Amino acid sequence: MIINYYEEELRRLARQHLLRNPKNIQKFHSFNRIVINDKSYVNFSSNDYLGLTKNPVIIQTAEKNSYEYGIGVASSRLITGDTVVHRNLEEKIAKWHRKDAALVFSSGYSTNLGVISTLVGKSDAIVADRFVHASIIDGAKSSKAKLFIYPHNDIFKLSSILEKNRCKFNKVLVVTESVFSMDGDIAPLQDIIDVANFYDCLALVDEAHAIGVFGKTGSGLMETFGTISQNFLIVGTLSKAIASNGGYLAGPQSIINYLFNKCRSFIYTTAISPVNCAIALKAIEIIQNESCLRKKLWSNIDYFHKIKKIDKQKTPIIPIIIGSALDTNKIMSRLFDDGFFVYGVRPPTVPKETSRLRISLTSNHRKKDIKKLADRLP
Repeated sequence: MIINYYEEELRRLARQHLLRNPKNIQKFHSFNRIVINDKSYVNFSSNDYLGLTKNPVIIQTAEKNSYEYGIGVASSRLITGDTVVHRNLEEKIAKWHRKDAALVFSSGYSTNLGVISTLVGKSDAIVADRFVHASIIDGAKSSKAKLFIYPHNDIFKLSSILEKNRCKFNKVLVVTESVFSMDGDIAPLQDIIDVANFYDCLALVDEAHAIGVFGKTGSGLMETFGTISQNFLIVGTLSKAIASNGGYLAGPQSIINYLFNKCRSFIYTTAISPVNCAIALKAIEIIQNESCLRKKLWSNIDYFHKIKKIDKQKTPIIPIIIGSALDTNKIMSRLFDDGFFVYGVRPPTVPKETSRLRISLTSNHRKKDIKKLADRLP
């Protein structure tokens, strides 16, 4: 029977210690505590970097807008799903990132998938960092463009690829993350933008894990670096520090208009709800005006680096490389027994023999919990 193929594949994953079995969370409490099977755990795997998912003002915003707009629009943006709240959010995002315009998608994944596959095609090329997110790779494959991968954060190799190949293609898109989701390190953004400009390429920077964390107003690393070139696009997410759901692209007005008319993952899907848009609007306002949340987050990041004597770029994401998937699972289980929810990341999400514990710090973590975790880590 054909179903046997899938059953055998699941058995193979189990033998390799790669089978995924998510925990069912019953409740979310303060100080990053979650309840699973009636037991409380400190959650060190959330991307809620500023703790806004439990913010009373955010919750009040959700309640108010639920009554005003309903829970969802039940339509794509091109039919009856284009509300004033969607447009207000896009205007706020564009201004925040100092771009002409923005376009909101149903998720960060569908943003990368749709944007990349729409902006380049068979006569074009994509040059991407080796460690970019799966949504970027899937977007590149869907585009039918020629895909070049350069070694992680290797500017020399990026330049070499473009030097040898730029003239062979109509358009070239250079893609990187700003903060890499599995390694927690930072891309040399200014160099990447400079190289892309020199070879007349469009650049796309995924700021998903930098938004809310970096920059004077919390808009990400591109704000910190002060890059003002118009030849780059910013992808962001509404579902991490912004505490809502959805993703977005910010860039030139012509590209936003083009995507509005051509991007399949935008056109052929139901729009995110006005409630989520309203939540995102309020969250961005809080991020812009309440820098104390970022200060608390950075205090926790500095504290963890100090007690674990970590000598690397500081971001909220801290990988503890274990190596084998089996050993990672064992340590993850031991931490779970001790009351800590720390997710073990294994292939294919990360390369073979680099399985790791991925620790995410937030402003809501208490230092005593951080210390207890640090003392139990290898």
